Amino acid sequence: MSALTSRHEFSGVLRKSLVTGQMERYYPANICRLKYVVSALITMALLAMAYMTMILSLNAQGFIQHQHKVHYGEKHEHPFHYPWFAMLADEGAIFDSKSTFCCYIPGVLHVALVIFMNSLYRKLAESLTEWESKL
Repeated sequence: MSALTSRHEFSGVLRKSLVTGQMERYYPANICRLKYVVSALITMALLAMAYMTMILSLNAQGFIQHQHKVHYGEKHEHPFHYPWFAMLADEGAIFDSKSTFCCYIPGVLHVALVIFMNSLYRKLAESLTEWESKL
């Protein structure tokens, strides 16, 4: 008996093995591949969300705006500079980067959001793994 068929979560159709002649569970390869592609697309979307969270956090902390001026010069935009979000780190704004307290709020929010997203990703990964093994 193979490792795949010994899992109690594994489902498939019973068929006669061409090698042993005994009945075994079979999972069609085309359905398996389709489920892998769907899982990969969902995973890529979640990674894109995590990446955007990081970029927005860096904008809100004023880091991307600063790098924009230093590395790209005044005439060129940084590819991840979002002025409507970076203005939150301007002097006198809600996340003033020169403030002693408010400048830490975006970082704390980012950490809390990452912890929350990790718990969701774990549940989704478990669900996708179970879904991939069921016919």
